[in-house]
Amino acid sequence: MVTGLVVAEGRVIGADLASAGPDATESSPRRISARAVLIAAGGAGQVYSDTTNPAVATGDGIALAAQAGAELADMEFYQFHPTALSLPGVPRFLISEALRGEGAYLRNDKGERFMERYHPLLELAPRDVVARAIAREGIGDVTDPASGAPASRLVHLDMRHLPQPKHARALPRHQRLPGSAQP
Repeated sequence: MVTGLVVAEGRVIGADLASAGPDATESSPRRISARAVLIAAGGAGQVYSDTTNPAVATGDGIALAAQAGAELADMEFYQFHPTALSLPGVPRFLISEALRGEGAYLRNDKGERFMERYHPLLELAPRDVVARAIAREGIGDVTDPASGAPASRLVHLDMRHLPQPKHARALPRHQRLPGSAQP
């Protein structure tokens, strides 16, 4: 496990490891040298309040790079998906861009398609554009009646206008959609 990067004259020249051996018996810290270092540390979804990334996607590699003096930029674009299924009592479930690619529409809480206000490619716009549009449509002048605080509105991914696959028609709705109530 990498615990730090070794920097000399503004360049990363190695890494400090908690264990360099393939088994747990070699547990003493060790430093290795390298002519080049590539950080391929996986996701960082857990650094954000909302994510569909697994719990292990903690951003350790990015933190190591920052501690070594790397300049971080455009972190808001780092490995995210703008559409996820959100049901009460169920962890958010990633809904792939494939659904939008197949023709699903994004609709606001009034049932209106809204992507034409944000990008000419509509639902096929780049992820960052889609995510910002969803945020703008899903947060607004709605107030929670109980607390008086601003409330979020739902944004929907609508596929009702598309032909339903044969295998989906064979199952009742509550068996097709995780967390949905039985009819």
